[in-house]
Amino acid sequence: MAAPSSSPPISYGVLLYPGFEVLDVAGPLECLNTLADCLPSSKLTLSIIGRPVATDRRVPMPLSPANPSEGPPASQPSNSFTFKAAQVYLPTHTFDTAPPLDVLILGGGLGSLPTDQVQPEMDFLKTVFPSLRYLFTVCTGSGIAARAGLLDGLRATSNKAVWEQVVACGPKTHWVARARWVAAGKVWTTSGVSAGVDGMVSFLRHVYPEEEHPGLVQKVVDYMEYRHEPDPSNDPFADVFGAHDVLPKA
Repeated sequence: MAAPSSSPPISYGVLLYPGFEVLDVAGPLECLNTLADCLPSSKLTLSIIGRPVATDRRVPMPLSPANPSEGPPASQPSNSFTFKAAQVYLPTHTFDTAPPLDVLILGGGLGSLPTDQVQPEMDFLKTVFPSLRYLFTVCTGSGIAARAGLLDGLRATSNKAVWEQVVACGPKTHWVARARWVAAGKVWTTSGVSAGVDGMVSFLRHVYPEEEHPGLVQKVVDYMEYRHEPDPSNDPFADVFGAHDVLPKA
Protein backbone atom coordinates (compact mmCIF):
# COMPACT_ATOMS: atom_id res chain seq x y z
CA MET A 1 0.00 0.00 0.00
CA ALA A 2 1.38 3.38 -0.97
CA ALA A 3 2.07 5.75 1.91
CA PRO A 4 -0.17 8.82 1.85
CA SER A 5 1.45 12.10 0.91
CA SER A 6 1.69 14.93 3.42
CA SER A 7 -1.80 16.19 2.56
CA PRO A 8 -5.01 14.21 1.92
CA PRO A 9 -6.49 14.26 -1.59
CA ILE A 10 -8.92 17.06 -2.33
CA SER A 11 -10.19 16.73 -5.90
CA TYR A 12 -12.35 13.65 -6.48
CA GLY A 13 -13.94 12.53 -9.70
CA VAL A 14 -16.51 9.88 -10.59
CA LEU A 15 -16.45 8.27 -14.02
CA LEU A 16 -19.92 7.26 -15.22
CA TYR A 17 -21.06 5.19 -18.19
CA PRO A 18 -24.39 3.74 -19.38
CA GLY A 19 -25.58 0.92 -17.13
CA PHE A 20 -23.47 1.67 -14.04
CA GLU A 21 -24.60 0.35 -10.65
CA VAL A 22 -26.00 3.11 -8.42
CA LEU A 23 -24.67 1.89 -5.06
CA ASP A 24 -21.19 1.33 -6.50
CA VAL A 25 -20.96 5.10 -6.82
CA ALA A 26 -23.40 6.30 -4.17
CA GLY A 27 -21.75 4.35 -1.33
CA PRO A 28 -18.27 5.89 -1.66
CA LEU A 29 -19.80 9.32 -2.35
CA GLU A 30 -21.84 9.11 0.85
CA CYS A 31 -18.59 8.53 2.74
CA LEU A 32 -17.11 11.63 1.12
CA ASN A 33 -20.25 13.70 1.70
CA THR A 34 -20.16 12.80 5.37
CA LEU A 35 -16.43 13.49 5.55
CA ALA A 36 -17.02 16.97 4.12
CA ASP A 37 -19.66 17.59 6.80
CA CYS A 38 -17.39 16.32 9.58
CA LEU A 39 -14.34 18.22 8.32
CA PRO A 40 -15.40 21.42 6.52
CA SER A 41 -11.75 22.45 6.22
CA SER A 42 -11.18 19.48 3.87
CA LYS A 43 -12.42 21.63 0.95
CA LEU A 44 -13.26 18.53 -1.10
CA THR A 45 -14.36 18.96 -4.70
CA LEU A 46 -16.29 16.49 -6.85
CA SER A 47 -16.50 16.19 -10.63
CA ILE A 48 -18.94 13.86 -12.40
CA ILE A 49 -17.27 12.85 -15.65
CA GLY A 50 -18.65 11.13 -18.72
CA ARG A 51 -21.48 11.12 -21.20
CA PRO A 52 -25.07 11.79 -20.06
CA VAL A 53 -25.99 8.35 -18.74
CA ALA A 54 -28.74 6.25 -17.22
CA THR A 55 -28.28 3.43 -14.75
CA ASP A 56 -30.14 1.09 -17.09
CA ARG A 57 -28.06 0.47 -20.22
CA ARG A 58 -31.25 -0.14 -22.24
CA VAL A 59 -32.43 3.45 -21.79
CA PRO A 60 -31.81 5.71 -24.82
CA MET A 61 -29.99 8.90 -23.92
CA PRO A 62 -30.88 11.84 -26.22
CA LEU A 63 -29.60 14.38 -23.69
CA SER A 64 -27.83 17.71 -24.03
CA PRO A 65 -24.12 17.89 -23.17
CA ALA A 66 -23.14 18.70 -19.60
CA ASN A 67 -22.92 22.44 -20.11
CA PRO A 68 -24.90 24.72 -17.78
CA SER A 69 -25.18 27.33 -20.53
CA GLU A 70 -27.21 24.91 -22.61
CA GLY A 71 -29.89 24.45 -19.99
CA PRO A 72 -31.60 21.22 -18.89
CA PRO A 73 -31.50 17.90 -20.77
CA ALA A 74 -33.16 18.13 -24.15
CA SER A 75 -35.39 15.14 -23.47
CA GLN A 76 -36.00 12.40 -20.99
CA PRO A 77 -35.45 8.66 -21.56
CA SER A 78 -38.36 6.49 -22.56
CA ASN A 79 -40.38 5.02 -19.69
CA SER A 80 -41.48 2.00 -21.72
CA PHE A 81 -38.93 -0.34 -20.12
CA THR A 82 -39.48 -2.57 -17.11
CA PHE A 83 -38.56 -0.91 -13.83
CA LYS A 84 -34.87 -0.85 -12.99
CA ALA A 85 -34.52 2.46 -11.17
CA ALA A 86 -33.24 4.00 -14.38
CA GLN A 87 -32.30 7.39 -13.01
CA VAL A 88 -30.61 9.79 -15.39
CA TYR A 89 -27.34 11.48 -14.45
CA LEU A 90 -25.99 14.54 -16.22
CA PRO A 91 -22.21 14.83 -15.76
CA THR A 92 -20.54 18.07 -14.75
CA HIS A 93 -17.64 17.47 -17.16
CA THR A 94 -16.96 15.64 -20.39
CA PHE A 95 -13.82 13.62 -21.03
CA ASP A 96 -12.29 16.68 -22.68
CA THR A 97 -13.16 19.17 -19.93
CA ALA A 98 -12.40 17.10 -16.83
CA PRO A 99 -10.22 18.99 -14.31
CA PRO A 100 -7.05 17.58 -12.74
CA LEU A 101 -7.99 14.93 -10.18
CA ASP A 102 -6.41 13.42 -7.11
CA VAL A 103 -8.80 10.45 -6.94
CA LEU A 104 -10.97 8.88 -9.63
CA ILE A 105 -13.82 6.57 -8.57
CA LEU A 106 -15.02 3.96 -11.07
CA GLY A 107 -18.05 1.85 -10.25
CA GLY A 108 -19.26 -1.31 -11.92
CA GLY A 109 -22.57 -2.48 -13.31
CA LEU A 110 -24.02 -4.43 -16.21
CA GLY A 111 -22.89 -1.72 -18.59
CA SER A 112 -19.25 -2.46 -17.79
CA LEU A 113 -19.28 -5.92 -19.34
CA PRO A 114 -19.58 -5.13 -23.09
CA THR A 115 -16.08 -3.96 -24.05
CA ASP A 116 -17.14 -1.80 -26.98
CA GLN A 117 -19.66 0.11 -24.86
CA VAL A 118 -17.04 1.46 -22.45
CA GLN A 119 -14.20 2.07 -24.90
CA PRO A 120 -14.42 5.87 -24.44
CA GLU A 121 -14.15 5.40 -20.68
CA MET A 122 -11.14 3.10 -21.06
CA ASP A 123 -9.44 5.65 -23.28
CA PHE A 124 -10.07 8.36 -20.69
CA LEU A 125 -8.72 6.13 -17.92
CA LYS A 126 -5.50 5.50 -19.79
CA THR A 127 -5.07 9.21 -20.36
CA VAL A 128 -5.59 10.41 -16.77
CA PHE A 129 -4.19 7.46 -14.81
CA PRO A 130 -0.56 8.67 -14.73
CA SER A 131 -1.58 11.96 -13.11
CA LEU A 132 -3.92 10.43 -10.50
CA ARG A 133 -2.84 9.95 -6.93
CA TYR A 134 -5.36 7.12 -6.59
CA LEU A 135 -7.74 5.06 -8.71
CA PHE A 136 -10.61 3.56 -6.71
CA THR A 137 -12.78 0.91 -8.40
CA VAL A 138 -15.91 -0.78 -7.10
CA CYS A 139 -17.40 -4.06 -8.28
CA THR A 140 -16.87 -4.74 -11.99
CA GLY A 141 -15.25 -1.35 -12.42
CA SER A 142 -12.02 -3.26 -11.91
CA GLY A 143 -12.78 -5.11 -15.14
CA ILE A 144 -12.74 -1.82 -17.05
CA ALA A 145 -9.46 -0.85 -15.40
CA ALA A 146 -8.03 -4.27 -16.20
CA ARG A 147 -8.98 -4.06 -19.88
CA ALA A 148 -7.28 -0.67 -19.96
CA GLY A 149 -4.10 -2.39 -18.75
CA LEU A 150 -4.02 -0.48 -15.46
CA LEU A 151 -4.06 -3.59 -13.25
CA ASP A 152 -1.22 -5.44 -14.95
CA GLY A 153 1.14 -6.81 -12.32
CA LEU A 154 -1.14 -5.80 -9.45
CA ARG A 155 -3.38 -7.59 -6.96
CA ALA A 156 -7.05 -6.75 -7.36
CA THR A 157 -10.55 -7.97 -6.60
CA SER A 158 -14.08 -7.57 -7.93
CA ASN A 159 -17.68 -8.75 -7.69
CA LYS A 160 -17.77 -12.48 -6.88
CA ALA A 161 -21.12 -13.05 -8.62
CA VAL A 162 -19.50 -12.38 -12.01
CA TRP A 163 -15.96 -13.41 -11.03
CA GLU A 164 -15.11 -15.40 -14.14
CA GLN A 165 -16.15 -12.63 -16.50
CA VAL A 166 -14.12 -10.02 -14.67
CA VAL A 167 -10.90 -11.98 -14.16
CA ALA A 168 -10.87 -12.74 -17.89
CA CYS A 169 -10.44 -9.00 -18.43
CA GLY A 170 -7.04 -8.97 -16.74
CA PRO A 171 -4.83 -11.99 -17.48
CA LYS A 172 -1.79 -10.15 -16.08
CA THR A 173 -3.51 -9.40 -12.76
CA HIS A 174 -3.45 -11.43 -9.54
CA TRP A 175 -7.15 -11.65 -8.76
CA VAL A 176 -7.82 -12.12 -5.04
CA ALA A 177 -11.11 -13.87 -4.38
CA ARG A 178 -11.38 -13.64 -0.61
CA ALA A 179 -11.12 -9.87 -0.39
CA ARG A 180 -13.59 -7.17 0.49
CA TRP A 181 -11.06 -4.73 -0.95
CA VAL A 182 -7.45 -4.74 -2.11
CA ALA A 183 -4.99 -1.84 -1.89
CA ALA A 184 -2.15 -2.10 -4.41
CA GLY A 185 -0.12 1.09 -4.50
CA LYS A 186 -2.21 3.86 -6.01
CA VAL A 187 -4.95 1.44 -7.07
CA TRP A 188 -7.73 0.37 -4.71
CA THR A 189 -10.25 -2.23 -5.89
CA THR A 190 -13.28 -3.51 -3.99
CA SER A 191 -15.64 -6.41 -4.23
CA GLY A 192 -19.26 -6.04 -5.33
CA VAL A 193 -21.67 -3.15 -4.81
CA SER A 194 -21.84 -2.53 -1.02
CA ALA A 195 -18.15 -3.36 -0.63
CA GLY A 196 -17.41 0.08 -2.03
CA VAL A 197 -18.37 1.56 1.34
CA ASP A 198 -15.99 -0.70 3.27
CA GLY A 199 -13.26 0.07 0.77
CA MET A 200 -13.81 3.83 0.91
CA VAL A 201 -13.85 3.89 4.72
CA SER A 202 -10.54 2.03 4.70
CA PHE A 203 -9.21 4.42 2.07
CA LEU A 204 -10.15 7.37 4.27
CA ARG A 205 -8.34 5.76 7.20
CA HIS A 206 -5.31 5.55 4.91
CA VAL A 207 -5.31 9.17 3.76
CA TYR A 208 -6.50 10.56 7.11
CA PRO A 209 -4.29 8.59 9.55
CA GLU A 210 -5.65 8.26 13.06
CA GLU A 211 -2.54 9.78 14.61
CA GLU A 212 -3.01 12.95 12.55
CA HIS A 213 -6.81 13.07 12.51
CA PRO A 214 -7.93 11.34 15.73
CA GLY A 215 -11.48 10.03 15.60
CA LEU A 216 -12.29 11.60 12.22
CA VAL A 217 -13.04 8.52 10.14
CA GLN A 218 -14.83 6.81 13.02
CA LYS A 219 -17.02 9.90 13.24
CA VAL A 220 -17.81 9.52 9.54
CA VAL A 221 -18.75 5.86 10.08
CA ASP A 222 -20.88 6.68 13.13
CA TYR A 223 -22.73 9.49 11.38
CA MET A 224 -23.54 7.06 8.56
CA GLU A 225 -24.74 4.52 11.18
CA TYR A 226 -22.62 1.99 9.34
CA ARG A 227 -20.82 -1.10 10.61
CA HIS A 228 -17.50 -1.05 8.85
CA GLU A 229 -15.70 -4.33 8.17
CA PRO A 230 -12.04 -3.58 9.03
CA ASP A 231 -10.71 -6.94 7.81
CA PRO A 232 -10.40 -6.98 4.01
CA SER A 233 -10.16 -10.79 3.98
CA ASN A 234 -13.54 -11.20 5.67
CA ASP A 235 -15.46 -11.72 2.45
CA PRO A 236 -18.07 -14.49 2.67
CA PHE A 237 -19.18 -13.99 -0.92
CA ALA A 238 -16.14 -15.79 -2.28
CA ASP A 239 -17.64 -18.95 -0.76
CA VAL A 240 -21.20 -18.05 -1.72
CA PHE A 241 -20.24 -17.83 -5.40
CA GLY A 242 -17.35 -20.31 -5.39
CA ALA A 243 -14.73 -17.76 -6.43
CA HIS A 244 -11.04 -18.66 -6.25
CA ASP A 245 -7.82 -16.73 -6.69
CA VAL A 246 -6.56 -16.40 -10.24
CA LEU A 247 -2.83 -15.87 -10.68
CA PRO A 248 -1.43 -13.71 -13.48
CA LYS A 249 -0.34 -15.48 -16.63
CA ALA A 250 3.29 -15.19 -17.63
